[in-house]
Amino acid sequence: MKLETMTTDTPRVWVGCLGCYNAGRLVGEWVDAIDAGDITPEDIHGHATACEELWCFDHENFLGLIGGECSPSHAAEVAAVLEDVAESMREAFAAFLRYYGTHDDLSDTLSAFQDAYAGQWDSEQDFAQELADDIGAINADAAWPHDCIDWELATRELMHDYASEPDGSAGVFIFRTH
Repeated sequence: MKLETMTTDTPRVWVGCLGCYNAGRLVGEWVDAIDAGDITPEDIHGHATACEELWCFDHENFLGLIGGECSPSHAAEVAAVLEDVAESMREAFAAFLRYYGTHDDLSDTLSAFQDAYAGQWDSEQDFAQELADDIGAINADAAWPHDCIDWELATRELMHDYASEPDGSAGVFIFRTH
């Protein structure tokens, strides 16, 4: 028997029959979480059944938004929010969640992320220097050179209004805090 390994970033859940689980039998299957709310006991069993309740017993690729077991409808709701996050932004969104946590309404969490996200940088100091250049705080024609600025101090002061979280590859994601 050949086992296939599926690699995907798609949020998925193992939806199982709660009645069967309580009776000591595992009856269920892995599904894309976005579809979990539409799964019926008949889908899980493959035939008509007297069983009524389904539950998500395992999950993957939820960026920390689901911490344990949950209802299929909740898994589908969370997956719908994640679907609205561009794949290239999911690691930044996960970092945002680590720093800020979630709102009761997940769409508020996504909106807060979109408002706060300032980008990905090699370091907080790189962010501070580029921001200073972008807003015209550094005059390229000035008599004093760019390297006369105490960038460590300037960065520390700037970061009172920003937060950073590691990006997993020696850089940082930057978020506005105000």
